[in-house]
Amino acid sequence: MSWYCHSTPERLRIKTPIIKQNQVEIEKVRAMLQALSGVDAVSINALNGSITINYSGWATDCESILSILKKRPPAVGTASRVGGRAVKNIMWAGAGCAA
Repeated sequence: MSWYCHSTPERLRIKTPIIKQNQVEIEKVRAMLQALSGVDAVSINALNGSITINYSGWATDCESILSILKKRPPAVGTASRVGGRAVKNIMWAGAGCAA
């Protein structure tokens, strides 16, 4: 599973099909991110599958946030369409962030 990730100081943007038009998954991800120490704001665009996270650099960093997302289990029993085909149990995967 591919995903796009870009970071600047105190801002992280992730684009992934996991949340694309999936309101249940969006709310789970939003609640999880907002509960993290140092996360100031979470903005999610369901149409294009993007998450923008603003955080305090003194409290957390890009790699810590990504690490938590990678450990999160996939949504069991859900299916999404990626490249015209159904994909079940999508997991957060990928290598770090481009700065």
